Amino acid sequence: MFVFTTAKSNLLAKFETRFSPNQKGEGYVFYPKEYEQGYACSETDYQKFTADFQKFLKQMTRTMWIWFLTGMPVIIGLAIWQDYEFNTLEKLSIIMFPFPFLTAKGWRVYNAPDILTKGERPIVKQKNEKQVFETRISGMSWIMLVGMVVVPIIGVYVFLNYDSLASWQLSLGLCFLLTLAIFGIYFIFRKWKLE
Repeated sequence: MFVFTTAKSNLLAKFETRFSPNQKGEGYVFYPKEYEQGYACSETDYQKFTADFQKFLKQMTRTMWIWFLTGMPVIIGLAIWQDYEFNTLEKLSIIMFPFPFLTAKGWRVYNAPDILTKGERPIVKQKNEKQVFETRISGMSWIMLVGMVVVPIIGVYVFLNYDSLASWQLSLGLCFLLTLAIFGIYFIFRKWKLE
């Protein structure tokens, strides 16, 4: 499913931007937060933390697929069998059921590298605004950036072919979608320049 693939690749790209190669020596520099100083991280630790996060992402994707393919159909089938109609809150609860468990585990795995800061001195000063912006762009996956361009273009096509919109609604929708597409093109160009 496109949503899972995009979320997975985006989360991995964001996680990997917390590390950058150490220009002054071996290994990597780990930044706990965007505006904090960097700490030393060995190649082995980097590989371990990244592998653990990738393992979590695979587990998250598998859990969501299992839930959408088995759990939800069973619940919906039972509701149809009992002639029960779900309200909006119940529908959202059914869809979101696995998220609290996955979020708790994901938070632990995502923040596992914070152990590198315990009792250690930073080796690199904090990033400036330009470096933080570049890190944020690097943290966006290519799939998401392409989606930021393609989805609004499809939206523009739909808006232009939808006859029942008032002129102000059409103008507002087109402005929003075209702005999103332009930002997507800009971010693609910046990410391409960074790599």
